[in-house]
Amino acid sequence: MSENDDDFSKKNSREFFEEKKRRIEIEKKSKQKRNTVVFLIVATVVELVVMLACMCVFYALILFISYRLFKSQSSVPFQSASIFAFVGGVVVGFISQKKIMRFFIDKLHLQDKLQDGIADHYVSRKSWMKKQERR
Repeated sequence: MSENDDDFSKKNSREFFEEKKRRIEIEKKSKQKRNTVVFLIVATVVELVVMLACMCVFYALILFISYRLFKSQSSVPFQSASIFAFVGGVVVGFISQKKIMRFFIDKLHLQDKLQDGIADHYVSRKSWMKKQERR
């Protein structure tokens, strides 16, 4: 009877450790998912702020150049400034936001705290190519 009890306790302890390991893995994945959601929300807010700031800078720069340097009196520079400021702000905003997020990922060591594809999205092209070569 003691042998049966011993086998049962070994089986129980093994199942207990497997269950504990499985729960730890589930907790880790849910924490990674939560961290990823928070990171994406912060990245979106940063992107919007940077994009709006770039648009305002481009808008002011274009208007300064057209009205102060060229001494224009018409409203055409004002209308064209809107288009160029929007497009330029969006493009420069995207590029700078990606660099800012890459800096924070590296600085705060977030690669292992985020889901796999998210951290890879913000790596530089050189790092991405190295990772692809290793595969």
